[in-house]
Amino acid sequence: RKNMSQNGKPQIVEKRGINPIWFFPVAAVGIGMWLLYSTLMARGSYITIDFKNADGIIPGKTTVIYKGTVVGQVKGTELGKNLQSVAVHVEMSQQMKGFLSKDSKFWLVSPTVNLSGISGLSTIISGKFINMHPAKGKMQKRFSAIEEVPRTLRSDGVYLNLNANKLGSISIGSPIYYNKIQVGEVTNYDLDLDDN
Repeated sequence: RKNMSQNGKPQIVEKRGINPIWFFPVAAVGIGMWLLYSTLMARGSYITIDFKNADGIIPGKTTVIYKGTVVGQVKGTELGKNLQSVAVHVEMSQQMKGFLSKDSKFWLVSPTVNLSGISGLSTIISGKFINMHPAKGKMQKRFSAIEEVPRTLRSDGVYLNLNANKLGSISIGSPIYYNKIQVGEVTNYDLDLDDN
């Protein structure tokens, strides 16, 4: 800014302060940092679940369910190094971060037909999904899927181990009767390697 001095000559006076034009770049950087922070905070946790096979698991479609609510989604699959398993990569929701510990369980839900009826009917429309049982503790990023619902999550009852020479027509879900009244069902079976 120019001012006239007492002798009539122009006098140059420097203007103090910040030029308003710098407001826009500073505001843009601030908004960018806030958006980046918001994105990182909203982003979920990535975990890997090892399955024996990935039959019916589709990246971008198969979800992880807890209590009927979607808490994760499969992002990709790849064969394990020994070709004996499939690594399923999953993005879990932000709210599950504190519940991905060594005690968390994952299993694949698919429709099954047995003598006692049909289970997993919801998967006929929506496709197979991964069910989970969360557990608080130190976070873990790799899990091994289990084959069936853990006993602790089933209805209360007495669990018995029965030995037989042959399996016959028994399958998972086969009813157990007493006086023509169903009093239980088969939850699992395996080969008794200790029987000689």
